[in-house]
Amino acid sequence: MSNTVKISNTDKLPLDRAQTKREQLERELKKCPDFQLYLITEAHNDRARMERVLMKDPAFRLWRLLTDSIANANASCSFPSIGIRGANDVVAVSRQALDALKLPRNHPAQ
Repeated sequence: MSNTVKISNTDKLPLDRAQTKREQLERELKKCPDFQLYLITEAHNDRARMERVLMKDPAFRLWRLLTDSIANANASCSFPSIGIRGANDVVAVSRQALDALKLPRNHPAQ
């Protein structure tokens, strides 16, 4: 008997689902020249200006939220001693991402 558990697409962890959704949104957004320009822009001021304009698009807003949430979750895994405030920030962003994706919250404390 094997003790391995197979994970189907419906059983993915919230972070995996968030990454999948972000990649899907990014593929769609890359069809837009403004988004392509945003991705290659390096100057902080120009990128911030473009981001303000792109935030009018709900797909971009969700992509940005998921990108930040995934980055924060990965950072908290890389640095487990970030402290309570940092951990709470990650949880808050993750909750926003789950709400935006309309995914169930599995943890009873949430």
